[in-house]
Amino acid sequence: MNDKNNKELVMEFQRIRNVKPQFFSHEGIYDAEIKAGIPVRLGFIGLWTCCDKHGRFEWKPRQLKLKALPYDEIDFNKVLEALVETDSVRKYEVDGKQYGYIPSWRKHQYISPKELKVKSQYPAPPGVVDLPEATSETDLENVSSMDEIGDEQMKPGRVGTGTVPEPGQAVSIGIGVGNGKGKECVAIGVGNVGSKAAEGVKRTV
Repeated sequence: MNDKNNKELVMEFQRIRNVKPQFFSHEGIYDAEIKAGIPVRLGFIGLWTCCDKHGRFEWKPRQLKLKALPYDEIDFNKVLEALVETDSVRKYEVDGKQYGYIPSWRKHQYISPKELKVKSQYPAPPGVVDLPEATSETDLENVSSMDEIGDEQMKPGRVGTGTVPEPGQAVSIGIGVGNGKGKECVAIGVGNVGSKAAEGVKRTV
């Protein structure tokens, strides 16, 4: 396989992911690491890069180790087991194949509009129904409520160059066509309650 194909393979299966500062003070995962005696926290971060846009991955410990902890002499299955014990990862089976997913994925990861348009590689866990692709492409899947934005709630740069809402102001989110170019966009307006939005930003997706 040439260098170009190797690069494409890495891009297809591993992606850049977010690491929040609060992760490093997560007592449950720290305790799991001490109990197992292996780098569970670092393995967990590495696992994120192997997940698809929904936080799913194929349950293949040896292959996951090569991507997440290639130089560590450990059994990556033990990393996964430690994460299952803390409910940081859940295992499931579809058509005889084993998969895993991260239940808190949507709360902590920002997925780019480009990746959202890519069809998921892995089936959903039993009982879980994926949102329609048309909805996912608006990038609202990962910002489905104001609470999920957390510490970055409505700060400039999160969705665009917007304005932090003041007390008494309303925030509206809508989907439409912008600039007359027929492109879908997410529009966020900030203004006084009962009045039209005074300021707004649009992000083309």
